[in-house]
Amino acid sequence: MFAEQVRTPRLPADVIGVMLEVDPGQSESLLALLWRGGFIVSGDVGHITRLLRHPSALDVVHLFAVAADEDPELLARTLERAEAVAPDRTQELYAASTSAIGRPATLRWISAHVDRVKNSDSWLAVMPGLGGITKSVPLAEEALTRLMKGRARLPRELTAMIQMNPWFSRGFAIAYRRRMKGRRIRIMERAATARGWSHARTILMADLPRSWQTLLKRGEGRPLDRWSLRLLTDYTETMERFYSSQGIPQVLAPLYVIAFAGLGDRNGTRADISGWQSLPFEILFKANTLLGLANDPYLLQNRDQQNAHGLAVAADALGGNRAAWRDFAARAYAEELGIAAASAQLLRS
Repeated sequence: MFAEQVRTPRLPADVIGVMLEVDPGQSESLLALLWRGGFIVSGDVGHITRLLRHPSALDVVHLFAVAADEDPELLARTLERAEAVAPDRTQELYAASTSAIGRPATLRWISAHVDRVKNSDSWLAVMPGLGGITKSVPLAEEALTRLMKGRARLPRELTAMIQMNPWFSRGFAIAYRRRMKGRRIRIMERAATARGWSHARTILMADLPRSWQTLLKRGEGRPLDRWSLRLLTDYTETMERFYSSQGIPQVLAPLYVIAFAGLGDRNGTRADISGWQSLPFEILFKANTLLGLANDPYLLQNRDQQNAHGLAVAADALGGNRAAWRDFAARAYAEELGIAAASAQLLRS
């Protein structure tokens, strides 16, 4: 199924609104499905946010992670009324937050509204998402510097993530660790490691999930040199050693997988990625392949994957037809068929 899914599935925001109007109680499962299915939601998501009765912070970041258009103020208002997530879902929250808050306009918004961010538990809870970014990193450094100076109570996990992410500058990583009194983690030659990682990404480009790809073509056509191989070996070993007891966090998945796979001819372990089950399906599938791990057949056959495929099929068939989507949602929710069965029924009709 993944090989067949050549393009990114898209849905108009209006369509999601119609589905939630039919059954608002499906908001958590539907937003999670959009995130895991790799959908892009186009248009104004403001109507969707108004239909969310008691959203959790995870619901909010799932929605804004898949939104095509960036609206930092709408994100802020929705996040500030969100409820906390259970402790066992914080890693899932951080991973989705990378996409939701790691965009340029949102990072600038955070820098300009430090008091608002530091006084919101929901905002503080999603900040570890910035630990996994590889784009707009200077903007993230500026936002986090302002929050540090404002004495924001940032989660402790972020200190290790910033040190583990070689895209953060050496000076910033040191300053952040000292300010937050975190344990020291040494990444050898941070800037050179970041360049080696970028080169590895170019080499692996066609095999990477879409969200990990880039337009940059640094090092195209050239293998990694010895120095890059040494740096990436040290980098992956440091990450595995530091997170040996709980597995590598989902938010660091791109950094770990690309560095590891760039070395070639090595196999990862299930223990290192034991907490990655809630990542998007395409990422899970391709990460396993890049790490030399067999894909669990359950990953390709489970109900969420079938629902995501069914929703993509319905998007192709129904377009932006509100009446047709209302009928589809009624079958899926009111008649309790589920999205996959409603989609199969749609194809037969």
